[in-house]
Amino acid sequence: MKIGIAFCQTKIWRAFCLCALSIPLSAQTRLKTFTSRDGSFQFKYSPMLVHCKLEEPREGSLGDWVPADSCSSQGGLCDDVGSSDSTTLVCLGYPRDRFKEKPTFSGAAFFLAELPAVTTRRTCLKGSENWVIESVRNVRIDSRPAKLFQVGDAWMSHREIGEIYRVFQGGKCYELGMQQVTTTSGAYDPGTIKAFTRRDLAKVWHNLRYGLDSFKFLK
Repeated sequence: MKIGIAFCQTKIWRAFCLCALSIPLSAQTRLKTFTSRDGSFQFKYSPMLVHCKLEEPREGSLGDWVPADSCSSQGGLCDDVGSSDSTTLVCLGYPRDRFKEKPTFSGAAFFLAELPAVTTRRTCLKGSENWVIESVRNVRIDSRPAKLFQVGDAWMSHREIGEIYRVFQGGKCYELGMQQVTTTSGAYDPGTIKAFTRRDLAKVWHNLRYGLDSFKFLK
């Protein structure tokens, strides 16, 4: 399944795609495989990514994703904060220590969630009213009709970009997403940090996309 084409067709992402096209694909031969516990879906992912886990919630808290360095940020990475009724089934974070000298990179992750309360295709593909949507496209995931929502948000020197895919299969609404948070360089003294470049961003999304491009339903 190739859904990266839709990713490249909107202006805001085009520069990142041009960089990504020059990244070697040899890592594909070393991909790991994730299969859901109920055997309903499977995908491959880059061994570079960190398998995130949700801590047991404490009193007054919903629990945090760990390890925090790769799985959490001031913006949501492993959860779709715009869909309060979604349940994350798996989350893979990009190791933040890859950009130790570029602290404007605040985190990125690929996640897969289910929305138990959504029981119809129409409602599933409608998306969430709480998203800040930049564009919507019809795509297909493992030959099933799906929707791609390119979303974004900004707050207090931070910027979040993301792709969220909705697909309905076997009476269930699934959500596949990639999210990344960056901090503006203006939050740091001039000359004290290295810049997080478009090519850096392309490398991050290149590794996150394996899960999307290889995703398939098993039943």
